[in-house]
Amino acid sequence: MCIDVSRIYLVRAELQNAADAAALSGARELNAGTTGIDKAVTQATVVSNTVDFARLGIGIATVEFAKLPDGPYLDADTAKRSENVADIKYVRATTRPANTTILFGIAALGTSHAESVSAVAGMSVGINGFCDYFPIAIAKTSPSQPYTLNSLVPVHFKDNTGTSINLPDSTYVVLDTPWVTGNGADETRDAVAGIAPRCTRIGDALNFSKSPSANANNGPKQVEDGANTRFYLYPPGNQLTYSNAKPGINVFGSVSGETITYAQYKNSDGSTFRAPGQTGLFDRRLLLIPIIEPIPNATNPTGSPSGKVIKFGYFFLIVSFNVFAN
Repeated sequence: MCIDVSRIYLVRAELQNAADAAALSGARELNAGTTGIDKAVTQATVVSNTVDFARLGIGIATVEFAKLPDGPYLDADTAKRSENVADIKYVRATTRPANTTILFGIAALGTSHAESVSAVAGMSVGINGFCDYFPIAIAKTSPSQPYTLNSLVPVHFKDNTGTSINLPDSTYVVLDTPWVTGNGADETRDAVAGIAPRCTRIGDALNFSKSPSANANNGPKQVEDGANTRFYLYPPGNQLTYSNAKPGINVFGSVSGETITYAQYKNSDGSTFRAPGQTGLFDRRLLLIPIIEPIPNATNPTGSPSGKVIKFGYFFLIVSFNVFAN
């Protein structure tokens, strides 16, 4: 009888392994849309085709979906309905019943034992926090809509002097950079160069800088000095150097002053476009920038005006401080 019970537990363990693998595979495909439901079913049922599970005759009988971990669970067609699909967060996979033939304990256990098991897995929490972002905020009408890939995105500096600011579409402001000595030109320059990274999350309010590094007389110079390090161009006076602000791997095109494309930057080995005698970093030309809604008149009498982060954009920086959506 001990032998038969041990065999039942071994089969049960394999069933649970299969259910766990199926639920996890399905949950990875969820995307709040109908395609995620279809892919979840496909990936979850693939488990039955793996060598070990197929050899044991283990397969997945049902794949179900729910908004909450305790259900109610819905079949795929019901889950894909418009009133359900956006909120689906969980997958439950149930195996087909597996039979274990009883060899010795027939009197107590019968001639066979059949059972199936289930497992539930949840959709991963989406990334909403980012670090080492470029310390400007771009105003964009409908910020949730992405820029067109490989399109030029010209953005223009907006003076942020005072306690109010009018920030229309396609303009940017310098963000508050409280590093070491507080707001200031040096902190802005170093943040733009990437040697003073910071973190924020979608939904956070980012303060706009009011310091001399953010006004029309001085601010553009700080952004220029910091951004130019990514092209192997350093400001005079050794404030930023190759040692603390390395350039991108590929910095210019094959002709002096020509702008390198993102494809060249990504695919070249650097032999043509690399800064002479220097080793750069791949991600130095790729900028993570907060996107906010246009602000007609942001006012904060006791401090800096601010904007809420709606999205982040990933941009490829080219010569003259233009950016390409990437």
